[in-house]
Amino acid sequence: MAISKFGEQLRKLRFLCRHPETGKQMTQSQFAEFLYTEIDILYSNTAISDWEIGKSRIDVNDRRLLCAIIKILKQLGGVKALSDANFLLELGDYRALNQEETKILFPESISDEQENESPVPAWAEKSVSTIRKFTDSLSVWHFVKIIAWAWIFLITYWLILPSLQFPFIDKEVAVKNMYLYVMGTLFIPLAIGGMTNIKNNLYWKEQNIQKPLNLWLYMFQGAYVGFHVGYFLMFFLKLMLTQFNFQSAAWFEIIKILFILIVSYASAHLVPYNLWRAYQRLELSDGWIFFVFVIFGIGWAFFFLEYYEMLISPILGTIMILISISIVIVIGIFKKRK
Repeated sequence: MAISKFGEQLRKLRFLCRHPETGKQMTQSQFAEFLYTEIDILYSNTAISDWEIGKSRIDVNDRRLLCAIIKILKQLGGVKALSDANFLLELGDYRALNQEETKILFPESISDEQENESPVPAWAEKSVSTIRKFTDSLSVWHFVKIIAWAWIFLITYWLILPSLQFPFIDKEVAVKNMYLYVMGTLFIPLAIGGMTNIKNNLYWKEQNIQKPLNLWLYMFQGAYVGFHVGYFLMFFLKLMLTQFNFQSAAWFEIIKILFILIVSYASAHLVPYNLWRAYQRLELSDGWIFFVFVIFGIGWAFFFLEYYEMLISPILGTIMILISISIVIVIGIFKKRK
């Protein structure tokens, strides 16, 4: 395994340290003993070795341990100045010593002028500390997921929102918008399901899942079900606003899309969980009927275009939507009782 830059520098600094009794070079075991004296946590020489060769990494939030390492290195001659300590931290992608830590570990580097400066407000320090903890805890994978979710939001906004902006100018615009809607209903829930990290979910790791493939299938089913549930709630809301001649603001359009994505993501988690709680198994025979939601958008697009005039009428539109919702609820109740 390749030695990390932090580990390599830590080893160099340890080699510069001298044991106060023997005057010899500090060993990993001796360094671990000094750590135990400093923070009352027992580390083995293997743990020190793992840090140095990059086999394991100190948690970014464990400032107590990082400061203890720097304190020992300074006391025993490995670290000479504040810049040496911050350089070591920088190599490990840890933040530099803040003013409080510097005052404790390197009091000689704090000038009288700095000590007499007006103190930073507590709320400001707490805010900065919280932001630092959050950013330090983010890995490259977290940033990749954030970017992926941003793309999913933009694609959903582009494909789905036009179908929620009726009444349309003419039939051609309606067909174009529903075509985009169909494309979105086929692929966006698939992307949301892919972003659902069910593999590393602690609950599912503890269950004895005989057919893990079914778990994944029901997770994707849940994403499709939730996507359509969220969409139709927004559709019904838009229908009500249209009948009362209310115009929605731009920020409300964003909320519509976020709501659909959130419901879809939550449903991807809940559908397999509810089936498992109900049957203590994940057989396709228990919930196969709801896989129809994968192609439900195609049927809805044809239905919408066929009965568009009727749907946007004040009375018939409301009645038809309520009937549709009632049918879905009845199917759910029937399935649950069964």
